Amino acid sequence: MDPETDKAAGAGVAGVVLAAGASRRLGRPKQLVEVDGVPLVVRTIRALAAHCDRGVICVIGAGGDDVRAVLDGLDVTIVANPDWSEGIAASIRCGVARAPANARAILLTVCDQPRVGSADFARLVAAGRDAPTAVVAAGYGDGYGVPALFPAACREALLALQGDSGAKGVIARASPRRIVAMPEAAFDVDRRADLRQL
Repeated sequence: MDPETDKAAGAGVAGVVLAAGASRRLGRPKQLVEVDGVPLVVRTIRALAAHCDRGVICVIGAGGDDVRAVLDGLDVTIVANPDWSEGIAASIRCGVARAPANARAILLTVCDQPRVGSADFARLVAAGRDAPTAVVAAGYGDGYGVPALFPAACREALLALQGDSGAKGVIARASPRRIVAMPEAAFDVDRRADLRQL
């Protein structure tokens, strides 16, 4: 599908990329790990951008200056999360709070799923068009999670998250809920062994 056509069809979507973690288990910032010479955070933003006509927000925290440097020149809103050490919930709150008020949905993702690409985001947005009141989440392994598309009605639930609780609880409580099969999302960069698989 032509990116511009898809962008128009997905009108009202804001993207939020969570890129604030300290990557303690990996021992280096996973946001900056390069695949084919491109940092993971940049790959994610590029893949997301065509499907988010309300813009893309990238939440940074640990190693923020280095992450900000690789984002130079990209069409992205950078939000610094001073409470990144609290856990992922703080980054979700930062990103969702900056999403435009006129966004009908928020496409939430992380930057350490290198096998998730533009076509995967397109499928989530398409499912959201078909069911605009549903939370649409990626299905992989025995469950589901991000990337996920949340209608505007979920903003308050996302803003209420605390600590190291991600959006999975919001997805679990959602009704209606749609799951889009996305086995690529099962692989994330968490440890050095994962880098070897890449």
